[in-house]
Amino acid sequence: MLQPYLDKEILKAFNRRELSALKAIFDKYFQSITYAAMNTITDPDKINDLVPQCFADLLKQHAILYTEADILRFLYKSVQLRCNQVLVEQPSLGRVPTYQKHFQHLPENENQDVWKNEMIEHTALKNLQL
Repeated sequence: MLQPYLDKEILKAFNRRELSALKAIFDKYFQSITYAAMNTITDPDKINDLVPQCFADLLKQHAILYTEADILRFLYKSVQLRCNQVLVEQPSLGRVPTYQKHFQHLPENENQDVWKNEMIEHTALKNLQL
C-alpha cells in the first residue's frame, strides 16, 4: 500500500496550528510551489517573496484544510492567484505564452498594447477558473 506524503500526525498537528507541522509541509512542498510560480513569473525576487506568503496564508486557513489534497490545492491556488496579481501590477514580469511567441516577428502597431493587456487579462481569468 502506498504511503501518503504527509503523516496523519503532521496533518493533526497542522490543524492544531503547530509550527513544526507547517515546517514539515514547507519542506515537502516548497520546491514544487516555487516551480509552479516560475511557470508564470520570470523575476526570481518576486517568486522568493510570494511563495513564502502562500505558506503564511496556509497557516491562517488551517481550520478548513483537513487532508493533504486540501493543503496542496490551497497552496497551488494561492500561488496562482498571487502570480496573477503580480502580472496585473507588472505585466513585464510574466513569461511569454507560446501562442504569442509565434507572432513576435510581425511588425508592431498602435493596438499592440491593447492586445497585450487583453491577453494578460484573458490568461489571468482563465487561470482563476482552474
